[in-house]
Parts: sequence; C-alpha cells; structure tokens
Amino acid sequence: MTNTTTPPTLWSVARRPKFLGLLGIVLLVAGVFAGLAQWQLDRSFSNGAVVVRDTETVRPLVELDQPQAGVEGDAIGHRVTVRGHLVPGDEVVLTRRVQGEELGAWVVGHLAVEQPDGQPASLAVALGWAPTEQQAREAADALDADTTVREWAGRYSQDEGPQESDFEAGSGAR
Repeated sequence: MTNTTTPPTLWSVARRPKFLGLLGIVLLVAGVFAGLAQWQLDRSFSNGAVVVRDTETVRPLVELDQPQAGVEGDAIGHRVTVRGHLVPGDEVVLTRRVQGEELGAWVVGHLAVEQPDGQPASLAVALGWAPTEQQAREAADALDADTTVREWAGRYSQDEGPQESDFEAGSGAR
C-alpha cells in the first residue's frame, strides 16, 4: 500500500485559522511599532524647534525677577535696567575669566538697588573686564569712590557657581 496523499502546500497551511490569527497579531504588532516610530520622529522635530524670545528690548529688572528669587529661565539673557548705587569698597576682581577669546579679569561690584516698595535689595553686577589683573584692580579702585545713584543697564544672567578647583589653585575672587 502506497500513500497517495500529497503534502500540504504553503498556501493551504497559511489559510489555517491558527496561522491566520498569528498573521493578524504580527500585523497588529508591526502597526504599533510603526506608530511609535512615527511618534518618535515627530517628537524629535518638535524638540528641535528654536524658541524665539525678545531679549533685546530693555526692560526694568523688577518686571523679570524679584529679590531672593533666583534667576528663572525666561529672565536669562534679557537686557535690563535697574536704579541704584555701588556700595563703596565692595568690588571684587575675578581672575582667569574669558572675554571673547582672551583670558583676563572681571571687576564685580555690589549694587544697592532701589525697589518700587522702598525695600533695599542687593545685586551683584559685572562692571567690566580687563586683560590683566592689575588693570582690573586699578579699575576697581577707581570705582570705589563712585556712589552716585543712577540708572544701570546690562544683561541679566545666571550667577557662576563656585569652583572648588579654582579655590584649591588659589585663583578666582581676590
């Protein structure tokens, strides 16, 4: 006796209910992954959008920030004005600071700010940069005598956190 049954073909096996169900699950999973890939691609373009903020219009500092509040993200980089005077003898020279491509020193001062509510406030201000520490010290000494109340203008920026390596190397504020 010979066996006359022919082996099943690929299409006859593929049309069986369990394989049709498996095909449906595979197509569903592929569709989910295609949707996730599209979502990820859309997110990569939306996160790369440049947010345009008007930082060049000069505004009073009290419109952007309050004393003891810390510099917020939207306030960073704005051009601001503030009314006050330098506190005599409170200038500091910060060495090893970069201005453009050059290494030099910043002169930083303590500005006593007039608040709308009459309460005093203090603001650290970068007053200038010099290519040498000696020139920066001379500028700080010259500023020491100026206590005139005036309108100050500048760019509002975050403070620089202390660097322990600068302290250990003996550089930084003096």
